[in-house]
Amino acid sequence: MKLKAPNTVETDIIFSQVGSEILKKDYSPGAMARAVAESEGNQNLVESLYIRHRFAELKNQREAVAAEELKKKAFVLCPKCGHLDNPVRKPRGNLIVFAVLLCFYILPGIFYGLMFYGYKGVCSKCGKKLWSHC
Repeated sequence: MKLKAPNTVETDIIFSQVGSEILKKDYSPGAMARAVAESEGNQNLVESLYIRHRFAELKNQREAVAAEELKKKAFVLCPKCGHLDNPVRKPRGNLIVFAVLLCFYILPGIFYGLMFYGYKGVCSKCGKKLWSHC
């Protein structure tokens, strides 16, 4: 049975890692046990089976890590343009307006600062406001 792996940078990195493990004789116990069990005593077959099983292990680990990272991202669907992405975080108020109001009109400056304190999330494509947070 041949290993079906497309020739990509990711597969080259995985094969390089497996190759260095073999050179150092630092085998993964699970992959080596499966390789020995499947070789049925044929020592010439153990190493190639180890490569196949270890490649599958490392590829599954990489896919699991990628899936976890994808879960951490907070994708939001924009109701205006339909773009699915992380919202861009922007301040709700303008710092220059706040500073001018505070310098010349203290009370309106304080009210402006309280009203527009915090951040808002906007669509990275069209700029529509998606959420507001203090």
